[in-house]
Amino acid sequence: MDLHDFVMECRFCDIHDEKKVAELLNAAADLAESVINAREKSGQKEHIPYERIRQMYNSICTKLPKARSVTASRQRLINSCYNKHITFDDFERAFRAAADTPFLNGTNSRGWRADFDWIINPDNIIKVLEGKYSDSKPKADADTPSYDISLFMEKARRGVKP
Repeated sequence: MDLHDFVMECRFCDIHDEKKVAELLNAAADLAESVINAREKSGQKEHIPYERIRQMYNSICTKLPKARSVTASRQRLINSCYNKHITFDDFERAFRAAADTPFLNGTNSRGWRADFDWIINPDNIIKVLEGKYSDSKPKADADTPSYDISLFMEKARRGVKP
């Protein structure tokens, strides 16, 4: 049964005819398998939503430089991510994590900011997903004294004991 015959059979199928429904389900499975086999033979891979990934980055990472287009090198980076089993949802999680991470948004000693190319690099996206750049330093308790070395040095210059 080809796709046209399948669709026509489905249109006029009595859903209460269990034998016919079972026959159509088997035909659907056979058609799906033939499509998968044809894709494998032609080398066609899963559709990767490059443009949706770019748009998602731009809408989530508003403090980072905009990605204007999906170039061939960006497609290769995204393909590499997919080959490492990074999913569309993982891209979203990574973009949200990057947007919420001060270090990646320029709050660092160099004022460096991540960008689309940096985040979609397979090695970097994994680090972002693992939380490597997040502010995971423990917060100081109210009872724990905090030391500001510049304040300490200023007091030392003036001869004031800390």
